[in-house]
Amino acid sequence: MIKGVIFDYNNTLYFDMDIAKAAFRQLFKEAGCDESEFEDFYTTICRSPSSVAVKLLSEFAGREFSKEEARHYTGQIDVYYQQGCIDMHRDRLAEGAEELFDYLIRNGYKINICTATVDFSVDFYFRNTRLDRWFKRELVANDDGHISNKVEMYRKAAERIGVEAKDCLVFEDSPKGIEDAMKAGFKQFVYVNHYHNPSIGLKEILQEIEDFTQLDYSIFER
Repeated sequence: MIKGVIFDYNNTLYFDMDIAKAAFRQLFKEAGCDESEFEDFYTTICRSPSSVAVKLLSEFAGREFSKEEARHYTGQIDVYYQQGCIDMHRDRLAEGAEELFDYLIRNGYKINICTATVDFSVDFYFRNTRLDRWFKRELVANDDGHISNKVEMYRKAAERIGVEAKDCLVFEDSPKGIEDAMKAGFKQFVYVNHYHNPSIGLKEILQEIEDFTQLDYSIFER
């Protein structure tokens, strides 16, 4: 029985692949890298933590960054990303997401967000898409300086809403995110495949959708 629902954020609740790529392109240019190598860089770091991206950035820049430079570039990723959201007037969640949240709350499900990003970015997500209409910021599981791997983040996401992992449904866009959640004990998933990546042949994936208007709500009767 489903008692709780956990959502990834980027490319699950908020389709932002183009914004993220543009932010990394700006970072790549600022670091003085050869722009003809950007696609190789981006393909390698896509979905990686900021620390991994900055380490690889230093390799493409042909020099080892000082601690101050590394800190600067790590912060700039979020600065460029957030400015991109603002400049492009992107303040809407994925189609059908708000209606799903209303349904879940109306029917007594516990809900939370699990995202492998830092506090600064999560605060922006809450402001930009007004998540506080449904979610409590203090319950969100993210890279807060104490938890850095998504397996543990998923455990915390369920723990903080008082629901066992086996009784939660997870919405994820990433095969790696699904793998991490399974390691944390989650057994039921909806694969949000907005960008038409290859399907994932796992029995734990109950539905595959492009956005939340395609969700079959009978899933909550299981």
